Amino acid sequence: MKQFHRGDVWFVRIAENESPSLALIVSREDEDGVMPIVAVVPHEARSAETEFDATVTTRFISEGVFNAQRLTALRPEQFLQHLGVLVPQDMDSVEKCLYRWLDL
Repeated sequence: MKQFHRGDVWFVRIAENESPSLALIVSREDEDGVMPIVAVVPHEARSAETEFDATVTTRFISEGVFNAQRLTALRPEQFLQHLGVLVPQDMDSVEKCLYRWLDL
């Protein structure tokens, strides 16, 4: 059984007709450690264009941005391979973009 945690980066298949892509888990576990809905922010191989794009550079992610405007929920079977975990500083960068996008 797959384990999902906030801050994990996975290869995912968002749509059946699309190639796998990177996505960051942004949802939280409940009190029992279960993540009933797995919300992710997809990664795109491009430069930052808006205030909702978070640039993260780490050893297991190539250049690009996490696009908060594409926040979506995925089913467990859409997760293909776990790649790593973002450090808190990088997670903060993505969260700030999400907060701006959601106007929080």
